[in-house]
Amino acid sequence: MDLSPLDLRILRYCNEQGVLESERSIARTLRISPSTLSFKLRRFESKGIINAYRLRVDFQKLGFSQVAWVFFSVPASKDIVKLMNEVLSFPQVHVACFASGQYQLAFKTYCKTEEEVSEVVRKIKKACGLDLCAEKVFLAKEVMKSHSIVSGNGVHEEISGTDYLILQEKMLDPSKSLAEIAKKLGLHKNTVLSRWTKLLGNKVVLKKTPIIDPDLHSAIGIDFSSICLFRARENRREELGKELLSLREVHELSSTDSGKDFLAVVRSENMSSFYRLLNGFYSDKKLSGLVESVEANILLRTDSRRHTYLKDLKLAK
Repeated sequence: MDLSPLDLRILRYCNEQGVLESERSIARTLRISPSTLSFKLRRFESKGIINAYRLRVDFQKLGFSQVAWVFFSVPASKDIVKLMNEVLSFPQVHVACFASGQYQLAFKTYCKTEEEVSEVVRKIKKACGLDLCAEKVFLAKEVMKSHSIVSGNGVHEEISGTDYLILQEKMLDPSKSLAEIAKKLGLHKNTVLSRWTKLLGNKVVLKKTPIIDPDLHSAIGIDFSSICLFRARENRREELGKELLSLREVHELSSTDSGKDFLAVVRSENMSSFYRLLNGFYSDKKLSGLVESVEANILLRTDSRRHTYLKDLKLAK
């Protein structure tokens, strides 16, 4: 299917910002009519260009304040796809990646404490036969950007058991209406509406992301992904953080516990555009003055927990 520049602009915007806002509000931002946007979205859905939707939530606000990226050097004899699936069976692991470079396996965990991260890593090493493999763990001191959305303060919100149940229903099926959820849970629809509105207002729910046909990822500029470690020059950490945060290609960004490094998931159209971006940190006078070094691991395959049920994390029961 041939897509127009407007089609690609709509898909790129919805991928980055999500579709939690009303279609009228999104249309206003895109400077098109609401009817045009509605027609385009329904057409994308019917043609399989958008094949599903997924809610993105801030797990820090659900009490999982310690985010970590873990890297393992994996022997060539290991089946990396099987290994990724094994790692993803742990509920604290939300994404697993096959990467280039010294560390071929990378995964992101959400835990309540640093000690829990260590315990999860220990269990994964034992269960997956990684005891003898080299490893690196990067603890996030601050999550600055997640799913292309600039993060809030990450403060744990006071969320009731009812809130968790409502959120879980929406995560299982984002298309389910609040009225349907109210009926299933035996709640008044106004109660569900007020609680859902609070979850949105407190940014516990970050966005509703369309899952777009992978064949179109290059056209909308997200086909090539990497995990990059940026090390700031002395006394330039804050400036570097602001520059990275402003980059459209930076999908996720965290400062690490080292005090000098930023770990970023970078998405671009293709390898050439990625190298142009990376080269800017060395050739641009302003950027090169902020960066001491950059290490990049190209992501060859990425899988996530397609159904991150809150009951898996013992939140909703």
